[in-house]
Amino acid sequence: MTELPTVDELVVWTLRAAAIERDGGRLPSPARHYRLLRQIALDYPDLTPTVWRMIDVVS
Repeated sequence: MTELPTVDELVVWTLRAAAIERDGGRLPSPARHYRLLRQIALDYPDLTPTVWRMIDVVS
């Protein structure tokens, strides 16, 4: 069985999706994706550990 995402991961993915939608639905480049996740960490400090964990997985 695959591992289910945590609530914090779901929140980060939802915030990421909202940012992509605001940008006209264009999928981000790898560099833009990194900056987008980093901005989520700055805007929501409680999610910072989750964001960095997700950045490590994507990288």
